[in-house]
Amino acid sequence: MSDDSLPPSTPFGRGSDPAQTLATIAPVARQSVVDAVADRLRGEILSGRLRPGSPLVKGLKLADPAWHELVRSALELRRILAVEAVGLAAERHTEEDLLAISNCTQVLREHVDDPVAFARADLAFMRAVCKAARNVGLELFLNTFARWPDEHPQLVCLLYDDCSRSAALYPTIVELIKSRDGEVARSLARAALVEIDGVWSRRHPPPAPLAVPGVVDIEPVSANAKRKGKMR
Repeated sequence: MSDDSLPPSTPFGRGSDPAQTLATIAPVARQSVVDAVADRLRGEILSGRLRPGSPLVKGLKLADPAWHELVRSALELRRILAVEAVGLAAERHTEEDLLAISNCTQVLREHVDDPVAFARADLAFMRAVCKAARNVGLELFLNTFARWPDEHPQLVCLLYDDCSRSAALYPTIVELIKSRDGEVARSLARAALVEIDGVWSRRHPPPAPLAVPGVVDIEPVSANAKRKGKMR
């Protein structure tokens, strides 16, 4: 005779799947459309099925929650790349590197009225910084954004919608690299980029999250509401 106290058919019985058991007894967390779409995109990107420049990326609009999720992720990725590149460049640059970086800064100032051209100059600036950092991985990482000016000009125009303000940052970055103090360069570059990206995000807030179709959010009924209902 079996010593099991519960029959196999019960959630906690022999042979049951713990994951299925938890799924049957635990409350199901609701997702907003933003979360649902972001999770789907994240899975597609991490699996390699969604690549830079794919039609799905091109089809996203400013009003799409997924568009803001992608842009927020891209800005964070850019900060990670830029901060480390600036820190390493401060520690490893040569005089030839400084000259190349300074020349890129001049080109940036000449294109503050053309967001797409400014974006190309920004990529050239970052490529020069990555070269000064003596890190091939950072240069390869930069290729994630290399085709954006040509393949996503509307997105680039939106991202670089205040080129004059951005251009004012580059001379400071050059001075940080000249300092040869990698840690200070990283810290100050990060603070400056966080501020710039924060200002951009406030100019372009994401749309209000929408509930997933079919999910009804039931608010608890207050005591006053119950009394009013009885009076009617």
